[in-house]
Amino acid sequence: MTQACLGFGKYAATPWTRVPVGYLRWLVNNGHPQSATAEQELKRRGTVLPTMEITGHAIDRVSSLFMNKWRIQREPDEGLHSWLHRVAQAALKANQRDEQGRIVHEDMIFAFAEEERWPILKTVMRSPKVDPR
Repeated sequence: MTQACLGFGKYAATPWTRVPVGYLRWLVNNGHPQSATAEQELKRRGTVLPTMEITGHAIDRVSSLFMNKWRIQREPDEGLHSWLHRVAQAALKANQRDEQGRIVHEDMIFAFAEEERWPILKTVMRSPKVDPR
């Protein structure tokens, strides 16, 4: 019995069972015509679909701007990525937007791409200081 293979893209002629998880997630998140098949394969593997994706750039920004905040707020054994995911989820839930549509939470500004199936955290910035006068 032959396995069904992708007929397109980077993994053309690759059996669905051998396609990397990242590529399957990309197909699902971008609404590709084969996203249903990709989602079935992810479920078959027991891979949980994310509630949010965090770019490497966002991790880099947090590591250079908010390390002290992470050290103070992190839960026991919580790494930077997990902490950022938790804080970004809280920011999405609060949904306080600035004039550019970015989400402002605590002293952080989160820039998300939200047109996908799940939000993608693109970058994180410092919130400008408010003049107390």
